[in-house]
Parts: sequence; structure tokens; C-alpha cells
Amino acid sequence: MEYEVYAIAIDDTYIYYRCPFDLRLIHTHGSDEDLLNRVEFRSGHQSGDCKCKNMKINIGDYTERITLIKGGYYWKKSLKSKKRLKLIYQLQKDKKYIKKKDR
Repeated sequence: MEYEVYAIAIDDTYIYYRCPFDLRLIHTHGSDEDLLNRVEFRSGHQSGDCKCKNMKINIGDYTERITLIKGGYYWKKSLKSKKRLKLIYQLQKDKKYIKKKDR
């Protein structure tokens, strides 16, 4: 069975989304430096005790381009990353950004 979730944040390393079975959990998947709007299909994630399999992750304009930092039992936004990721997102939309691995 496939589950559809919406990404709450994305940065140049991870996609962050809430677990559909336990809303207190935030899961991560690799983003491959791509901040553009899209739909990602994933078959699993890092947490082995959760039932999340076959995820459809929606990334849209509602998704924040910001880094989340885990601090104990909660996640907080890294405001330092917001301007940099906004600029990278705009460059990717304009097709002027080259990924680190392609440089």
C-alpha cells in the first residue's frame, strides 16, 4: 500500500516529512541537492521500527526551503540556512545552478 505525505521542509541534503502513523516523528530522505517542486517515491526510511513503506512525498510551494536541526525530542529551524536555500531554489528554477557533484 502506498502512502502520500507532504514534505514540511527540504534542504540541499534532506527531505523532511511527518510520519503518517505517528505525527510526533519526522522522517528524512536524501534530496540530492534538488530543491524544486516534485513528487518523490521512496520505499523505506532510516527508522526501522516504523510501518512507513512505499511513500509518495509531495514537495511543493508549501514546503519550506530550510534546514531542520534535531535537538533532543524536537526539531528546530536553522534560520541561517533560509536565505542560502532560497537563493539556490531560485537558481534551480531558472536553471542556473550546478550541483556540487557536477562541478
